[in-house]
Amino acid sequence: MKRFDLLVLGFPIPQGRPRVFTPKGDKFPVATDPPKSRKWKEEIRYAAQKKIEETGHQIWKEMPLYINLTFYVPRPKSLPKRIQQPMRRPDLDNLEKAVMDALQGMVYDDDSRIVLKISEKVFHPEGKIGVAISISEAKWDAPSNPGAHEREIAALRKGRSDA
Repeated sequence: MKRFDLLVLGFPIPQGRPRVFTPKGDKFPVATDPPKSRKWKEEIRYAAQKKIEETGHQIWKEMPLYINLTFYVPRPKSLPKRIQQPMRRPDLDNLEKAVMDALQGMVYDDDSRIVLKISEKVFHPEGKIGVAISISEAKWDAPSNPGAHEREIAALRKGRSDA
């Protein structure tokens, strides 16, 4: 099974709300990414481009894909040790959206190809921040029995592709 693994270091920025405006003299509004979101997506694209050049990865088209995302966020110094999970902003779904939008057109042709997404937001034990991305071809389109893909999902959760 083909797989694309990528680690992007830096503070994960959620996908912000687009800014919509009508330029002077134009009839139609234009939507733009907020600057912070745009910069984070550029960092992801840069790292992905380097990985593509190293590995010779060809863009995935017309096939179902799995994606596994682990976001490493900084642990606030004031947070009590008993709290082990980051339960504050940024929202996980907005972090996911920024990554999937950034990789579209480079790693896969359309993020609608993603049929299984597993993601988490954690404190890194060594204090590193960033996102670990693993994308692989799906082995199944629509299993005839609901439990047919459980081993594969378990392997994806562990970050392996040897299901």
